[in-house]
Amino acid sequence: MRRRIITLAAGLVLLGLGCKGERVPCTPCPACTELDRPDAENLKAPATAIVPRDLEKIFGTPTLAAEMMGSPFVYFRKINTETIPLTCKAFEDALRWFPPFDLHGDAHLEQFAVSAEHHGLSDYDDVATGPGVIDLVRFGVSVRIAARMKGWDDQVPGLIEDFIDRYTETLAADVPPDAPAPSVVPRIRQDIAADRHSWLGWVSSVTSEVSDDVRAELEPGSTAYRKLMQRRHPDLPSTFFDTKEIGHLKLGVGSRLHPKFLFRVEGPSPDPDDDVIIEFKPVTRATNNGCVSYGGATSIVRTVRLFANEPVRFIAQVPYVSGEPLDDMPYWAREWLESYAELRVDELKDIDELRQVVLDVAIELATVHPRLHGKDTQARREQVALCSMLRPRIISTIDDIAARTWQGWDAFAAEAKRRGMSPKAPKK
Repeated sequence: MRRRIITLAAGLVLLGLGCKGERVPCTPCPACTELDRPDAENLKAPATAIVPRDLEKIFGTPTLAAEMMGSPFVYFRKINTETIPLTCKAFEDALRWFPPFDLHGDAHLEQFAVSAEHHGLSDYDDVATGPGVIDLVRFGVSVRIAARMKGWDDQVPGLIEDFIDRYTETLAADVPPDAPAPSVVPRIRQDIAADRHSWLGWVSSVTSEVSDDVRAELEPGSTAYRKLMQRRHPDLPSTFFDTKEIGHLKLGVGSRLHPKFLFRVEGPSPDPDDDVIIEFKPVTRATNNGCVSYGGATSIVRTVRLFANEPVRFIAQVPYVSGEPLDDMPYWAREWLESYAELRVDELKDIDELRQVVLDVAIELATVHPRLHGKDTQARREQVALCSMLRPRIISTIDDIAARTWQGWDAFAAEAKRRGMSPKAPKK
């Protein structure tokens, strides 16, 4: 046992070393982290730039390409799949020491959502299991990109330090700190739809009609989902989940190229203003991406219940229907809430508002990450030690990926202009 403890201690000491053994930050080298970029052959980008793998599909979707052209943050949102392996590579020698955590998988500033009573990270398409540093780097890069857009670049280094500090302090505490809501929260609440009728009208405006063929393909899964919900909620009217309309959802950035559907169901009464909206989303991730594992729709449903700051109703994996091919994409479903809005970078007034959001998210991540381990505190202690040892590398990785993201956006915007496109503000 003593020998094992000594070996563990020696291994943890090595985690503080740089790429060549020096005790310095380890900046990922292009040769180690360069991605296969088959769609980027005609894009004049530096070899280190991060470029979407589905580049031609993006240019084939003009609205998405125009939004990415118009905003480095929208571009950043689209390349999550490309950046995760870079983070995994940057911490390759340390991965064996990181405890497995429940990850948001795509934590960034514009995932910060506000409703009538709650606030916190939302949009759970990429929830996964893996090292907590994935969420820390992803969120840190979003802060870097946002600050550069706002002209606050010189104030970010200290903010990233504070983000890591608040995260580790929360992990080390028995009870998460009771922090006040960021000041941007009440301001966002003012823009939330005042009534359900107006909100349902907005929902209709962001969907397009589906074909009869698509409707027929969705029918077995939606029927199985309705039966599952009726068993779970026998107190609701038998007609509650009867489908009234199906629309193809046109929102999103990272998921814009994937099929997503909104089902408008009857709700508690025939009154159209109390109809309920259920979103169906496919699980499109591979089973792993670098050091991160995606467990399918069942895993998403479980992890969403951990992360969600709102009471989650009617969430489920769309049940498997006998006769469907097993290689079909599984779907997961959840209810939409009318009192809901997401933070936009352009809404931030000053660095202090940004700081409040950053520290609030640090507390949330530190609270949710170790829930996989229940009341066992060892995982939290290990994560605190690793974050302390690897702090320089975490910060340098954030800076590196942010710089390479901006390079990719510059090249993307130039190529979009060459193709005759014009920048467009992202959809709200």
